[in-house]
Amino acid sequence: MKHLLLLALACLCALPALAQGSNNMSLLYHQTYPEDMSDIWGFVWSGTEYAVVTTKTRVEIFDLTDPSNPNSVLNLPDLISSTWRDAKFWDGYVYVINETGGGMQIIDVRNLPGPISEADVSYVFPDGMTDAHNIFIDENGVGYICGANTGDTKIIDIAANPADPPVIGTYDVAYVHDLFVRGDTMWTAEIYQGRFGVVDISDKANPVLMATKITPDTFTHNTWLNDAGDVLFTTDEVSGAFVAAYDVSDLTDINMLDGYQSSPGMNVMPHNTHVIGDFLVTSYYKDGVTVCDISRPGTIVQVANYDTNPVSGPGYIGCWGVYPYLPSGIILATDDYEGFFVLDVEYNPAAFIEGTITDAATGLPIFNAIVEINGDGIGRSDLLGYYEGGQAESGLVDVTVTAPGFPPVTITGVQLIAGETTLLDIPLGTATIDLDVKLLLEGPYIGSGMMNLGLNTLGLIPTKPPFQFSPWEYVGPEEATTIPANVVDWIMLELREAASPYTVLQQRVAWLTEDGLVKDLDGISNLQFTDMPIGDYKVAVRHWSHMDVLSADDLSVPSPAYEIDFTTDVQAALGSDPMVQLADGNWALYAGDHNGDGVFTFEDYNVHIFTASRIYEYFTTDLNFDGVVSVADFNLYKKNFNKMTLQELTY
Repeated sequence: MKHLLLLALACLCALPALAQGSNNMSLLYHQTYPEDMSDIWGFVWSGTEYAVVTTKTRVEIFDLTDPSNPNSVLNLPDLISSTWRDAKFWDGYVYVINETGGGMQIIDVRNLPGPISEADVSYVFPDGMTDAHNIFIDENGVGYICGANTGDTKIIDIAANPADPPVIGTYDVAYVHDLFVRGDTMWTAEIYQGRFGVVDISDKANPVLMATKITPDTFTHNTWLNDAGDVLFTTDEVSGAFVAAYDVSDLTDINMLDGYQSSPGMNVMPHNTHVIGDFLVTSYYKDGVTVCDISRPGTIVQVANYDTNPVSGPGYIGCWGVYPYLPSGIILATDDYEGFFVLDVEYNPAAFIEGTITDAATGLPIFNAIVEINGDGIGRSDLLGYYEGGQAESGLVDVTVTAPGFPPVTITGVQLIAGETTLLDIPLGTATIDLDVKLLLEGPYIGSGMMNLGLNTLGLIPTKPPFQFSPWEYVGPEEATTIPANVVDWIMLELREAASPYTVLQQRVAWLTEDGLVKDLDGISNLQFTDMPIGDYKVAVRHWSHMDVLSADDLSVPSPAYEIDFTTDVQAALGSDPMVQLADGNWALYAGDHNGDGVFTFEDYNVHIFTASRIYEYFTTDLNFDGVVSVADFNLYKKNFNKMTLQELTY
């Protein structure tokens, strides 16, 4: 199991919020009662589903053949008043306990769907028990009565005698408020100790406490084990508390995996949680019923909810009980003030993301980095740099990571898919980008992927780049001491934000060689951009007499090297008509942008006229690089009249 430190976001709010409504759940039936509600359970008998609804003074059983119109088959309305009642079912009998007195109520429902009445109701007092908080019945028909007036937990053999179960053991190490049992292990919610206990009950007469674990808010209310038996879920009945998940595969090393809140910052209180397959169904007081995907227990993601209560916030008001185990898939719920609910639910899987946060410079993991999806915190990275998170539905998201000592990084447009896990490793820091760029210019092109070296041969290429003048206003310090023999002209490259290509982050000038390669001033090395924050970028290519282009694909830093070939595929550049196709099939930058503004207009014509017939000078109007401003250059401009580069590249 991976050990995570998770971030719980706080959202301060001065006034109670409206209820959070519903998502992937819908109301089939709702019934109010004059008295306060208590817990709820369900069962199947003779192929029919039933609900056992309890209130402060009542137990009522409903036939759910039509879940949108349940039929009451037994109503016991004048029972002893008790704030809490709890009911469970075993093999034709319903067992009900309360916190006031009168013993354990047993309702014989074996005659269903025939009539049942008060004559089918009896009361027993196991080992002097008159009242208790809860009862649990395991898969073998053994019952566990906890929170009893006798101060212990009674273990009764219901399967042996359903009408009057004998006591076969007790557990008195601590007060137990609620519990879960599977096989020979009892998982106790020891609320006043603020912990859960793990008890060996292979010998029911001699339970043995094997392990304990303090829960996040130290008021452990209930426990429930996942189907695999290696993860335990708990609730703390405290405003703003967590529903917590624990790795219990090794009882000598129990670790918390995640903590979930339905409405972070609203101080809503969880009550009881239940596992059904890969989902966790919780009665969540003022947030009603919530359903979470727990297929990755280190990342609990809420995927459905139905708010049974009109307000939100702290306090012991709202949904007390929930039962999700009927074969039809419907969910039963009780809200202490709002009544009995029958709900339909869609158990849709969440969309997950995971990865590792590392230092781009060293490759070492970064601990405690905050990870957000669309501005909402999903967690922090652990000691190995690992993080995981998710959201309820598929969609494109922005993932932001922040950590002390590093610039924040946002990865945009990350695709999350429901039922799948997206892998996204995120390095932080800065990196050096090595660009291997190839491009051709239309004007000096002579065929076979080669360009005219006329400007170089005539000694016309200046040692300082021409981009220091308007409209480029380049302020870089580069100055060549020598000009390599294979150089055609100066070229300028820019790194721009991929999400906002108008934003220029860095500029570098370089040599363009006769075969179209962009090289640093040594004429050999690729051009490098240093200290670039981790992120996505585009590359702009500028020449002072040809139309500028912008790379279509993003560069995702920190990958150290990138290759962009503008000569073989027009789709390497953004735009509908970014480059000209030459006679031999290669692609090149359009010639004729004499004033460098990105638009081929009469203003470029005026520049040409001003320099016409000039020889052996370095002019933007010498498009074919032969040292003469001639008709051949004019014809290149003329054929490209009205061409325009991308708006992001115009001056």
